[in-house]
Amino acid sequence: MKFGDIISFSRIGYPHQVVYTGKNDKGQDMVVHFSGQPTRRGGATVKENLLMCVVTKDYKVEKTVDKNSKVQPEKQMRATVDGLLKSGTGHYNLFNNNYERLASIIRYGKPISPQVRKSRSTP
Repeated sequence: MKFGDIISFSRIGYPHQVVYTGKNDKGQDMVVHFSGQPTRRGGATVKENLLMCVVTKDYKVEKTVDKNSKVQPEKQMRATVDGLLKSGTGHYNLFNNNYERLASIIRYGKPISPQVRKSRSTP
């Protein structure tokens, strides 16, 4: 995996995304993601954690959006991650500020959420 890769895995009925941020000083894979309970007061916040503590065994590197959106240079992705870890992204919201949008802001520099688009267009 490379810095900025979006990792997709299933959790409680729908796919979640995290962003790969490389190895820590112990050589362990790290990811950035929303952590916490989105439905509780205070909501989920942006955190960096070990890949193995966040992601299930069955995951894939998601590059579907790469076909239609330009991937930011690694330097810009790192700056985005650093900023998000310092200031967060506001309160988690399933439709407007979710895992998928967090990952796309880091990778593409803009919020993209095909899952939300798909769910809103389904009768």
